[in-house]
Amino acid sequence: MRQLQDSAEMLLVIAIGLVLVWQRSDNRGRLARIVTTLVSGAFAYVTGPEIAAWAETPENLTLIACTVLGPVLLETAAALAASPERLAVVLRKWRGGK
Repeated sequence: MRQLQDSAEMLLVIAIGLVLVWQRSDNRGRLARIVTTLVSGAFAYVTGPEIAAWAETPENLTLIACTVLGPVLLETAAALAASPERLAVVLRKWRGGK
C-alpha cells in the first residue's frame, strides 16, 4: 500500500476533511470552530497514517475519517471531563467492572 506520509497529497486530503469539519461546526462560535478544526487536523495528521497501517485501509480514506471524527472525540472528552461521576462510571465499565 502506498504511503502518503508528509506528502502534498496527504495534506490536501486533510484539508478536504478540515473543510467538512468547518462546515459541520457552524453552530459554534468562531474561536470554537477554529480550535475544533485545528485539533481535528492535528489528530488526522498524527494518527491517520498509523491507523491506516494498523487497519490495512487506504490512507486517503483513513485520513478523512480521522479528520471528521476529531470533533466527536473532542465532544466526548469534554462531556466526560465535565462530569467526574460519569467519567468514573465509564472507566469502571471499561476496566470490566459494574
